[in-house]
Amino acid sequence: MTGTSPVKTDDDPSTVAEPAPLPQPGTSLRTRTDIRFAILVAAVLASSVVAFSAIYQALPSVERLFQLEIQPCLQRAVAVAATLPVEDGVSLGTNLSQRCTAPFFRGQAMWVGSWLVVEVGLAGLLYALHSWWLVQRRRLTPLSAADNADVLAELDDLSRQAGLARAPEWLLAPYAATHGGQAFGLPGRRRVCLDVGLLVRYDVDRAGFRAVVRHELAHLHNRDVGRTYLTIAIWWSFVVTALSPFVVLSLNPNLLRRLPSWSWPSATEYSAALIYRFAALVALTIVVYLARNAILRTREVHADVVAAGWDAPHGALPQVVGALPWPPATPRWPGPRRWRPAWIRLGTHPAPAERLQAMADPGRLSRYGGWEMAGLGLVTGLVLNNVGLFAGNLQRVPGARSGALGAARRDAPGRTTGRSGERRARRPPGRRATGHGDAAGRPRGRLCGQRTVVTSGRRHRPGRA
Repeated sequence: MTGTSPVKTDDDPSTVAEPAPLPQPGTSLRTRTDIRFAILVAAVLASSVVAFSAIYQALPSVERLFQLEIQPCLQRAVAVAATLPVEDGVSLGTNLSQRCTAPFFRGQAMWVGSWLVVEVGLAGLLYALHSWWLVQRRRLTPLSAADNADVLAELDDLSRQAGLARAPEWLLAPYAATHGGQAFGLPGRRRVCLDVGLLVRYDVDRAGFRAVVRHELAHLHNRDVGRTYLTIAIWWSFVVTALSPFVVLSLNPNLLRRLPSWSWPSATEYSAALIYRFAALVALTIVVYLARNAILRTREVHADVVAAGWDAPHGALPQVVGALPWPPATPRWPGPRRWRPAWIRLGTHPAPAERLQAMADPGRLSRYGGWEMAGLGLVTGLVLNNVGLFAGNLQRVPGARSGALGAARRDAPGRTTGRSGERRARRPPGRRATGHGDAAGRPRGRLCGQRTVVTSGRRHRPGRA
């Protein structure tokens, strides 16, 4: 719980409403957080695949691969397919085009897979360093036992009441005049930081002090500390490894081919495919960011509900939460001031009114929200689509039938053999052949997620955005 609330000097608990019965933590309370965490991971996966695939296509080595290997191979496939009837040419040409583009798709899969490993590794590293970073950034110090023996005794007693097997390490933020706290740390070494303003509150408002501490201990009881900082680590790892390079290459598609010099591209270098990928990644990034913030908001509400149950029947947590300023005095959201209330509701902390409603009716947290289910369905579909594209591009079905037809064609040039000849003989006069080829019977395939016509005319080059 962060923020500043007025110090209450009246310890009379009679004005505090008794919270509703508390659901069991670890079951229904974590349902919505689990869904949102799944949305976050799936959205990061889908967005990263889009970004890494686009970066791979911008590599100079991929351009050389297309010019030296893929393009000549596709031209040879055109020549072979053009000598066969339409249906046979489509089948054989599709098989040959898949073999021609196989090096590209294998390289793309290795590139995307390697960078996904890097992204996951960076997220793990950021998570492992978050405790050290918070201590250094906020200049935290251990709570001295010599000067605060009574406070430490109170804190240890509250830890036992919270059912923690091991009390956290208590730290002090000496430069934070607010009355909040922060739970963080790695498994086996959880920490709780107390603002110096909260330490002052211990003497003048003992009930308010206990309410804030119980809220932080509820995070440890709910076991959401690891998920919280892993969520933040996943977001920043995505920004560093996938989002930032993709944005740079979207602004300058041929940047890697022009290094070490820099020049802004002309308008003709921005293709429709590039604009589409950029818009898709922006939409997915918004989903990632909103899912991250939703997880952080939900954990605060869950901690309120659990702490209110411990604080009952005469706890001060509802009064402490109700006294928090809203909107916050120093919001992080940009834009005009009149828009800030709407923006802040999508931030990392829920509104005090929402938190009070959750404490009054904890059962509402176990209900599935329509936005959660819609978001989960959206990103799941995107992930399955990406996996399907990769699996389809990497799959190579042996063209035994096409190869046999090609051999028969070479043995008897000018003849139509097999079932193809029978189909042509049965075709009504004036009826055009159907298939997956173009008017000339040239097979179509897919390269870089875009439709490709195996012909000597215009082609989609994987090295260009």
